[in-house]
Amino acid sequence: MIRRRDLHLVRRRRGFTLIEVLVTLVFLAIVLPALMRGIGMTTQTADRAKKRTNATVLGQSKLAELAVSISTGQAQNGNSSGNFDGEWSAYHWEAVIQNWAQDTTSEGIQEIDLTVSWNDLGASKSITLSTLAYPRTQG
Repeated sequence: MIRRRDLHLVRRRRGFTLIEVLVTLVFLAIVLPALMRGIGMTTQTADRAKKRTNATVLGQSKLAELAVSISTGQAQNGNSSGNFDGEWSAYHWEAVIQNWAQDTTSEGIQEIDLTVSWNDLGASKSITLSTLAYPRTQG
């Protein structure tokens, strides 16, 4: 047999009161927008980091290619530019090859400055990579 005191406890455990539901809804209304904004910012930051990393890797590859062309005598001082192929076509590169101003040797060291650019949410972004290359000596 259920006692009157126990019956009160059984009724109390059946559900939430209106005030508990309202407090929960107010809490969710405050927390969810801030949480969603944080997730959006995190996703945007990760996308920007990915694009910058891609640009760096593509730039390093193009820089190595240009250094090899200098060492084999296929590249001369001057400017050149282009786009990367395939899925990387959103990235553009510009290279400046010139005599290295601080060269105190008779080697003819070349300086390569390579700028990789891309669009990120309507804004132009870029990174610049530089290296030195030795032309192959005849002899």
